This record gives sequence, C-alpha cells and structure tokens, in this order.
Amino acid sequence: MKTKNILFIVEGKNDEPRFIEQLLSKCYHASNFKIYSYEANLHMLASKLENDYFDFN
Repeated sequence: MKTKNILFIVEGKNDEPRFIEQLLSKCYHASNFKIYSYEANLHMLASKLENDYFDFN
C-alpha cells in the first residue's frame, strides 16, 4: 500500500493530529498516512517566513 506524506503545521501535538487521523481515516480509509506535526506558535512561524523569504505572501 502506498504511503502519502503530508505535513500539517499545527500548534498542538495531541488534539490536532488525532483529529486529522480520524478525518483521513474516514475520507481515505484505503490509504496509509503518516502525519508529521510541526509544534510551534503559528504566528511566530509566519513572522519567520515573512522575514526569511522575500517572496513569501
């Protein structure tokens, strides 16, 4: 079975990944997913992207 890699950028490490797993299992029950969470304050991440990447909109 093919594995699909998806990066979800979320602040929490428990609730959001659990919700995403449930959602994907209902929508794509025949697929095997691995969920990678980036645990960070999303406002700080957006600020860093804006400062480090000149073409970030």
